[in-house]
Amino acid sequence: MRPFYEAAVDRVEEDHQIEGQNDRVVLLGIHLATMFLCEDIELDDANLDRFFQRVPVTIRSRGLWLARTSCSSKDLPDAWYERARQFFEWREQCIDEESLDRTELQMLGWLVASDNFPLAWWAPRLRGATGMGTDSGEVYIHWRK
Repeated sequence: MRPFYEAAVDRVEEDHQIEGQNDRVVLLGIHLATMFLCEDIELDDANLDRFFQRVPVTIRSRGLWLARTSCSSKDLPDAWYERARQFFEWREQCIDEESLDRTELQMLGWLVASDNFPLAWWAPRLRGATGMGTDSGEVYIHWRK
């Protein structure tokens, strides 16, 4: 299947605009992200990397939001959460290194603040992942019981 994904990523226009709910480029992004989460590919997969380099933040964000929706089952194996953490850290590193729009990380905010990760990992990432905070850099978290 690798050649098919390569051809699909090659056809993605860098200025692609989302065309409806079943946009082919968004669906390609969902599929690539889900393949990583399900351990079918790794972060160094050329198609995954090229896709995220080529598409604008609106498509990266939409794809991640829909991938989240499709994988929001409560019965996911622990390995899935480890993969999700790795994916978040990869996107965070790419955004920092390439000075990209951080809006993409907001679609992963649900992941960062979930109870599936240690506080020491998600607390420093919460502000950037949710877009919350004040000008002074403080974040206010309201917990519900």
